[in-house]
Amino acid sequence: MPFKNNLLPRGFKAKAERISEHLRKEIGVHVCNPLDAFVLAKHLNVIVFNIDEIGLPVNELRHLKGLANNTVEWHALTFPINQTHVIVHNNINSPARIQSDLMHELAHIICQHHENQITTHDFPWHMRSFNPQLEAEAEYLGSCLQISKAGLFAKLKYGATEDEIADYFLASKQMVKYRIGQTAARKILKLNY
Repeated sequence: MPFKNNLLPRGFKAKAERISEHLRKEIGVHVCNPLDAFVLAKHLNVIVFNIDEIGLPVNELRHLKGLANNTVEWHALTFPINQTHVIVHNNINSPARIQSDLMHELAHIICQHHENQITTHDFPWHMRSFNPQLEAEAEYLGSCLQISKAGLFAKLKYGATEDEIADYFLASKQMVKYRIGQTAARKILKLNY
């Protein structure tokens, strides 16, 4: 993951962990348990579509889904409509990747990033300008939403492997490694594996 710690404002990491816990409590999910991105989207009144549901021409769909050249060109994007937001995601991705993509986009919404990022380019390309600090914030908060610190620590404390943690949180192993590194979980828990 291309995360850069120096791009985050002071105190943002702790704030993101608190937001993750707060949203789990609001929804009724224990802080150690997985939070489904579709459930969170519904709670935040965000509408989610997969790319097949929005009526793009077949050749554009094939390109976006990576079917034309075997590389996925696009994962998810968010745009405001009236008083809410809509997220469109690439449903060819793995369930873990879809969860990660949605959490990242929901993080942008929670942090109120999109109001300043929408451009006038044609859908689905270049809907948002790229701001490295805002992307770092969404990356970190999205990871907290997908894998809570409390849940990660509990799983590690009781000997779960990275693969087991990934399965539990419907996350990639890369995301699990990222959260372990960012939370310093092994050092804090004094784990040597």
